[in-house]
Amino acid sequence: MKVEDNSSTTLLTMVYANLNASLHKHLLQDLDVLASSISEPWIIGGDYNAALYNWERKGGAVNILGGCRLFKNWFDHFNLIDLGFTGSLYTWKRGNLIKRLDRFIRNDLWVSNPIYLQFNIQKVSKSEPKAFRFLAAWLGDKAFPELVKNIWSEPDTFSNSIQKFTGVVKDWNFKEFGNIFKKKNSLLARLGEIQKALDMHHSQNLRDREKHLRIELDKVLFQEELFWFQKSRTEWITDGDRNTAFYHKNVSHMRRMNNIKVLKNEYGEIVEDQTLLKGMARDYFQKLY
Repeated sequence: MKVEDNSSTTLLTMVYANLNASLHKHLLQDLDVLASSISEPWIIGGDYNAALYNWERKGGAVNILGGCRLFKNWFDHFNLIDLGFTGSLYTWKRGNLIKRLDRFIRNDLWVSNPIYLQFNIQKVSKSEPKAFRFLAAWLGDKAFPELVKNIWSEPDTFSNSIQKFTGVVKDWNFKEFGNIFKKKNSLLARLGEIQKALDMHHSQNLRDREKHLRIELDKVLFQEELFWFQKSRTEWITDGDRNTAFYHKNVSHMRRMNNIKVLKNEYGEIVEDQTLLKGMARDYFQKLY
């Protein structure tokens, strides 16, 4: 994105890195090419899915370095500068492992001028009512199975049950389930306030509240993941059925993605050797069954 005013131009790039180690490596290669081509003030930020320094990782397996070597090499090679942060140092948590994976950085051409972005989105009004669609995210709510059970346990015709199910679920979605994105933003804001307070003083009450909010956030993030998975699959099926070339291209891509090239072992180490990967897969299923 290019941000312009009367006297200067700033380039803005947003990043959301993949969890897959191989795809993450390709991202850094793309960023390397991009950084080499830029000769203007540049800001790049988002979720890199990698810590820059060892001290940005706490907990988890012992003897595992926190910083990502490839990410650090790219950062140092182009003399990039971290813009810092406010609030909690760590931006990601799983179990007792916490990391800083999100950040904004800049090149040495950018000066500390504030940037204000305003996006004008024109809404297109539709006179036709929206068709009812089942949301996979509902499966992440413990109340939903009981709601379905109650609707379908009452004796009625199939068409009447479908109509009743549609009405009741729409009402439940609006009044109780709500907007998962608004819930996520609200939980993140509340967690941010608690973390700021904890930086000032220790409080067991605040710790308990933080733990409760993180449980709620994990549930909402799971619902969001289901939502985007369903959306991407729906678009893939629709486009694929209408366009043969597109369909075959995506099938080939999925076949390539089904090949396991990298795994992380129980110590958090990345394993790429095919012989070791086979052994890890065999041991996993032997323990499972």
